[in-house]
Amino acid sequence: MKAARALVTVVLALGALAVPAPPAIAADDATEPMTTVTFNVVGCEGCTISSWLPIVTSDGGPSAQAKVANGVATLQIPTAQTTGASFQIDPVKDPFMNAVTLIVFQYKGAKPGSVITKAQAKTYRRGSACWAGTTDDTANIRVMVRQVWGPAFDPLAKNPPKRALQPLAWVVPTKQSAAPYWPLFKGALQAQDTPACRF
Repeated sequence: MKAARALVTVVLALGALAVPAPPAIAADDATEPMTTVTFNVVGCEGCTISSWLPIVTSDGGPSAQAKVANGVATLQIPTAQTTGASFQIDPVKDPFMNAVTLIVFQYKGAKPGSVITKAQAKTYRRGSACWAGTTDDTANIRVMVRQVWGPAFDPLAKNPPKRALQPLAWVVPTKQSAAPYWPLFKGALQAQDTPACRF
């Protein structure tokens, strides 16, 4: 009987050795890859940059926000959603707009990689805020911000002025983008609806 028990014990031990253990799941495999997007902003200290992603958040608002400090604002967004992402920039001072300003990634008619000046930006009729995205875990985007005079309209403001300085923001150099190309106001992309990019 003791010999039989010893034999069973050996068989069970060998069986346990024969069955491979399930592979360990790394912690990173269970999380969504993220990209850290660093905006180097010229001309808009204290402004707020917000990201709009292809997959809209449950509350319908932007996915992340960051304030420009010392010329830099940093956002973390899912890498898979960088394609088709767009970014809103809000100035410190009220621009008296019934709209928001989106950062232009590419002007229609200008090739990606073009260095566009303010004077040139104001000549373009259409521009895209839709970033082609990246597969990297980091991205650096340089944004130039200038101001243009526009008609003041803010239904919530008391005694608004007739006109106001409004932000004009674009990427330098311009980056690969996609439709839609929105109409511009003096080179600025002012939108009232949630951006919907098509790739």
